[in-house]
Amino acid sequence: IIHQMFNRKYIRKIAAISKHNIINLKIYIIRISRGTVILPICDDIANFLNIDGNVLLLIKGAPGVGKTILSLEVLGWMKHFKGIYFATRDNIDALAAQYPWVKSYLEKNQLFDVQKSIEFEPQEVPAKSALDITTLPKFLKSLYFILLKMKEQAGDKIPFIIIDSLEPLSMYLDLPKTLIATQIKKILIEKKAKGILISECSKLSEIDFISDGVIVLEQSTVHNRLIRYATIQKLRGISIKKPRYIFSLYNGRFQCFRDYVPPYMQVDLSKVLSKPKVNKRYSNEKSDKEEKTVLHPYQTIKIGNTHFDGITDGIVSGSCVLFSYSPKIQNYLEGAILLDFMNYFLKKSKFMLYMIDKSFKVSKVTNLFKFTIGENVVERQIKFLSLFDRTESIFKNSRKITLNAFRKYLLNIIEKKITEYDGMLIILDWTHLVSYFGLSENLIKLLTEIKSLISRGHSLVIFKAYYDKETIRQLETIIDYHFRFIYLGKQHFLYSIKPWSHLFHIDLDVDDSRIVSKLTPIV
Repeated sequence: IIHQMFNRKYIRKIAAISKHNIINLKIYIIRISRGTVILPICDDIANFLNIDGNVLLLIKGAPGVGKTILSLEVLGWMKHFKGIYFATRDNIDALAAQYPWVKSYLEKNQLFDVQKSIEFEPQEVPAKSALDITTLPKFLKSLYFILLKMKEQAGDKIPFIIIDSLEPLSMYLDLPKTLIATQIKKILIEKKAKGILISECSKLSEIDFISDGVIVLEQSTVHNRLIRYATIQKLRGISIKKPRYIFSLYNGRFQCFRDYVPPYMQVDLSKVLSKPKVNKRYSNEKSDKEEKTVLHPYQTIKIGNTHFDGITDGIVSGSCVLFSYSPKIQNYLEGAILLDFMNYFLKKSKFMLYMIDKSFKVSKVTNLFKFTIGENVVERQIKFLSLFDRTESIFKNSRKITLNAFRKYLLNIIEKKITEYDGMLIILDWTHLVSYFGLSENLIKLLTEIKSLISRGHSLVIFKAYYDKETIRQLETIIDYHFRFIYLGKQHFLYSIKPWSHLFHIDLDVDDSRIVSKLTPIV
C-alpha cells in the first residue's frame, strides 16, 4: 500500500525505519495523489447561497443537462432553508416518479405545479410595500403571499424558492421573460428571500445581468464518452475559487467532483503493520472446502469493485489486460486499481510477479510489502522484478541482461509458479521493457508466449503502458481488454476501449486500514 500510493520521498524514509519502530507508528502523509470529494452541489454555489441578504441564482443550459436535478439537490442540501420548488413544465407526480428521492419534498408540501391553481390570500395585506401587488400577474401575486407566509413560519430558516423554468412561465403568463425575472427579484428583495431561476436558454441574455449568480450546465464528449461540466460565470459577492466543475447524474443525483489537497491525511497503519508473519487474510493455509474447489480455466475474475467489474462482467481468466495512461496518471493508476487485483489474487493464495517502477530498488519494495502484509506472504507468493536494479539476481554480475536471457528467466518463473499455485497474477511494464530492450519482433513474441502460458490455471497478465497509437498498434493483437486512464481538469478518469464503456471518475477511500478505489460513472 505504501509503495503504491505514497510519495516517493516517504517510501525511502519509511523503508529506513526498523521493523520494531514501525509497528505502532502513525504516519502523517502529505498529499496522497490528488484525492477528491463528491458533493451534491459545488462549493462556490453553497457559499454564494449562504451569503447574507437576498440572492437570485440563474441556472441555465440545454435540455437534459441536469438543471432540475441540481436545483432539487440544493433544496435538500441547504438544511437551513425553508424552500419550495415550482414546476412550470413538468408534472409534479411525474417528477417524483422519475426521481424517487424527491418524494419526501412532496410529503412536506415543497413541490408545486404552477399550471394548477396556486392561490393564497392572506387575511391582511401589508400596508407598505415596494411592489404594487394588485398589478402583479396571478402566479407572481401568489408567489408574493406564499413568501409572506413562509417568512412567518420559517423561524430561523431562510425562505427559498426555485422556479423551473422561466420559458414555460413566460408563455403561461404571456409576459416577457425579462419582466418576470425583474418582478421575481423585487419580491425576493422585499421578503429577504433567496431563489433559483432556471432557464432553458444557454445564450447570454438580459436575465444574466438581472441575476446575482449565473451557472451554465453543459455536456460534451471526451474520447467519444459523455462528460458533464458546470461553469460558474458569475457569483456576485464572493470569490470564485473554481470556475468549472465536472459532475455526474449517476442514479438521478447531481454529484460534483471537487479537487482538494488536504493539509494532511492521517493513516493509522498500526493495524496493518503489526500483523503476524502469517497474515490470515493472505494465508496459504486452505480450508477443506477450498482444497476441494477446482478453478475452471475460463472462470471470470471480479476484483470486488462494482463498477469496474460491471464493465466486463468479470475478466476471463487467462486474458491479457492493457492499462494505458498518461505520465500524470501512473502513480494514481497503480494505487487505485492494481491494489484491487493484487488483493484478489493474494486472497486466493495465488502467486504474483510484479515489475516495479524502474526508480525503485527491489529490496526496499520487498521490505515494505513484508511490513504491510506479512513476511511469509511476500516470501511465498510475491516476486518483484526490475531490469534497472543491478542488485537483482537475474543479472548475475552482468552489466546488462539480454532479451533471450530475460525470456528464459521469465518464462521459467511463470511456468513453475502457475503449476505450483494453479495460477498467478503477472504485472509487467511495457514502457519499462521497451526502454530497456528496444522494440523488436522477439519482444512481441515473448508476450505471446506469456499469454499462452497463463491459459493454464487461474491467471492474468496486466501490461502497463503510456498511451500512444504506436503502443496500441503493437499490442492490439495480444490484448483482450484495454482500459485507459486520463487526466482531465485536475481529475482522474477511467474508461474501457475494449470493451466499450462510459467514462468513470476515479476516487480513493480508506477502508479497514486499506486504500481502495471508488469509481463513479459519468452519465
